[in-house]
Amino acid sequence: MWRIDAATGQSALVPVPEALLPRTVEHATPLARMLSRMEELYAPTMREVIVPQRRLEAADRAFLAFFAAAMLARTDEERDNWQGEWQQILEQMQRKERIRQSIASPALIQGWATTMSGDSASFTMQHGKPFATPNVHRMLPPTMRGVGRLLSSMSMTVLVSSGAVFIASDRPCVMCGIDLASPQTQVHLPLSPDRLLTFSWQPDLDGHYVVVAKEGVASANEITQSHAERWVIASAV
Repeated sequence: MWRIDAATGQSALVPVPEALLPRTVEHATPLARMLSRMEELYAPTMREVIVPQRRLEAADRAFLAFFAAAMLARTDEERDNWQGEWQQILEQMQRKERIRQSIASPALIQGWATTMSGDSASFTMQHGKPFATPNVHRMLPPTMRGVGRLLSSMSMTVLVSSGAVFIASDRPCVMCGIDLASPQTQVHLPLSPDRLLTFSWQPDLDGHYVVVAKEGVASANEITQSHAERWVIASAV
């Protein structure tokens, strides 16, 4: 497999496991085992459904949706977005704490601190701090569930190359649009050198296998390459 540096354009022939090995997941974690199980289901789904272009049953749709959600959520960009949101929440809480301390009497401050840190508190800054630190293991499962449910309700279309090769990257699943709920949003995920899965809100495309010529493959590859963080992966150059 050829791995191409998106920044420098330099390429190198590398073994498939090295090219696809996740960089942010430790194999001993429950999350890693969950992702490993999904990857085990990937091969039979490709072999028995996608390659022979069979109808996508409910179980196939659910798996493809959550597989795409995992690929979308496990990227560094999604991790940084998640951490950034929690960091903003913590900063707001800290500002409120400083304001309270500057205007409240010592007795009121003590009472507020007891309320915030007592056993009955539902959320405190101490609870929030772990979410604002790099921790893909905590972030990914809830993100997968929410995104997966939304993707499973979208139309799924498999693009089939008539000869050209789809490329992949270190950011394998790409969302083109403001958010998943936007009617114009599309999500695409290269499944193999000649298959690419797309999600959209176009009901007339749901469940179809669409053969695309070289120009269509090139258009899809431009999207993949432009969203790569560093590496572009191809079976040929």
